[in-house]
This record gives sequence, C-alpha cells and structure tokens, in this order.
Amino acid sequence: MHDANDYYTSTLSPTSVVLPTGCEKAGINGIVDLTKDGGPAYGLNGTMWEDYLFMTESLSRINDHNASQPLFLLHAFHSVHTPLNPPKELEEPYKHFIDPTRRAYAAMTTFVDTSIGQVVTALKDKGMWDNTVLVVSSDNGGPIYPSPTHLDLFGGATNLPLRGGKTSDWEGGIRVNALLGGGYLPARMRGREIDDYIHMADWYATFCALAGVSPQDEIAEKYGLPRVDSLNQWPLLSGEVAPGGGERTQMHISPVTLIEGRWKLLMGSDPGNINKHTKPGVVPFNVYGVGYGFQAFLNFLTPGRNCMKGCLYDIQGDPTESNDVAQDNPELLQNMTRKLSQLNQGIFDPNRGSPDLNACYKMQQTGYYAPFAATKSNP
Repeated sequence: MHDANDYYTSTLSPTSVVLPTGCEKAGINGIVDLTKDGGPAYGLNGTMWEDYLFMTESLSRINDHNASQPLFLLHAFHSVHTPLNPPKELEEPYKHFIDPTRRAYAAMTTFVDTSIGQVVTALKDKGMWDNTVLVVSSDNGGPIYPSPTHLDLFGGATNLPLRGGKTSDWEGGIRVNALLGGGYLPARMRGREIDDYIHMADWYATFCALAGVSPQDEIAEKYGLPRVDSLNQWPLLSGEVAPGGGERTQMHISPVTLIEGRWKLLMGSDPGNINKHTKPGVVPFNVYGVGYGFQAFLNFLTPGRNCMKGCLYDIQGDPTESNDVAQDNPELLQNMTRKLSQLNQGIFDPNRGSPDLNACYKMQQTGYYAPFAATKSNP
C-alpha cells in the first residue's frame, strides 16, 4: 500500500518513511504492509530482505508457468527506493565508497541489474524468451535530496548532466531510463536507440495491442471519467514506424509543465508533489548535483528557479535546461501557456477524502495494512 515500508519487517515506521502520510503520521507504527493473494503476507520477521522475496516469487512464477499459455508478469522492484538498507553482502563490492548513502544506492542498483539477468535466464531456460517482450523502465528521476531524520532516507542518486531530480519537473526528475529486450523484438531494432517521446502511460496501450485487446475503458467512460491517455508505441518500437516518426508529440507532465515537440514550458512547482517547502511558481532542485554527502544538503537549501511567468527550454537541443529562451520566444511562450491552461481543465483529481484514524486503529489490531472499499454512506 505504501512505497517505503521497511525491507526486512515490511512495516511502516518513522525510520522507513521520508514524509509520513498515513497511520505512521499519527504515531501508529508496526503495521505489516505486505499483501499476497488478497491477504496479509506475514512471517518475514526480518529474516528476508523484501526484494529477495519478490525476486524469488517472480522466478517461481516463471518456472511454474505453462509455457504454452500467455504470461504477463509485472515485477515492481522496491529497489531503488528508500529506506536505503540493503543486505551487507550487496554492499561488499562497494565497501571502498566512504559515503554510506552512495554505497547503499550502488548496491541496490546492482541488485536490480543482476535480477533482470536472472529473469532473462529463467525465461530462456523455460523456452519462453523467443516469444517475450521485456520492458525495463524507471518511474521517475533519481532523488537528490537529504533526509531530515535518518541516514537511510537520503536520496543517493545522480541524474547528471541533467538538472534537478525526483519531485521536480526538471529533466532530471522526469526523463528516465528504459530499455526493451526479448526474442519477440525484431532483430532490426535490437541495440538501437530511439529518441522519440514515450510516456509511462503508453506502456498500457502498447501491451494491450500486443495482447490483441482494446485499451478503451467503456465502464469508466460510461460514468464520465476521462478516456485512457495512452498510445500504442509498438509500431515505433518494432521498427514499423521509423525513429523520429513516433505518435507522441505532447506530454502534459503536471499542472505546471507541458512538453510539446522540442519545447518544454515550466510554470513552477507541481502542486501535487511532496515538496512541502516549495512556493507557487518556483521549480525546486534548481541544481546539478548528486544526492549523497554534503551535496544533498546543498541541493535542498539551494533556492528554486522562479518560473511564475514561464520558463521555456529546447529540451532536444538543450536537454540540460541550461538556457531559458522564454524572452526570445514570447509568442511561443504565450501559446504554450494557453494550451497548458486548457489541458488543466481536464485533470482528473477527485476528492479522495481525508485520513480516518479509526481505520488505523482497526488495522493496528489486526496488524495488517489492508485495502478497503468505501461504502455508499462514506463515498
């Protein structure tokens, strides 16, 4: 349910969560936040690192699968994410790193890399690799901020040469690594780089196309919810469409950021992010720096960039966002500002209610952080 439970006990506590938002904010700690088959997954008791557990599960699913049947497997690594507390054996190759945050981050990144290799080997051993599409993608740029309370919660990443990092709309926070593999990927595309835009949401329509099903959500549309914002990128990825001819030309990053073609407009800090110290119109983490050591504190203390009137960058020619060209392109700035305002009218941001401490107390009794469904009397 949460993104930062403890890797060993699978519980939430102030030592594992950077910004407490749920039951731990009310001082109700020790609730197990791990689900399997619709119920609690107890029994770890600190004996197995959580990502070891997840990888064991995925490899088991592959090994036990009937290879004549389709398989969709999503392996969501907890790494690389706070709290940065990998097993000592993973840190051993990096013991020469003096900084503990850098050492832990490197160890957890290497674990992800070697684990992907284990998945590939398992698929080959099962005879499934030649009919597989493997997608590996990050979900945001690396964090470069310090922790206010605990060393295990430092960011630890580096996005250089890009500006900024996670929780900001600079390229360092939103431009991520992704790669494709598998025998189903046409040979002509293997080893190639594609510079076209692909949004995280596009994987959904792409997988639907590969599975031969429609991405349309008719039930959601019936109740007035927005249409699925996802594009099938398989023609581009398979080489049917030449690189540079991708369908995605616009990305509505947040209420304050729009990418259109080679241009990127920034209007401030995303009001939905977790940066409590930011001010409207100011983009945080206006730095080029790593997320460990004293530099992490400097990143946090460095004033953000004031983009209240709009900052404009050519992110294809200037991916490091070093040259604001807003003053040189007033008409473009005006047009993109207007488009951003229009797009913001369609943002789906319903009232999700407020935390209920009674639910926290109930979960404390069961010891399990459980999903729940709202009732008609409590929408």
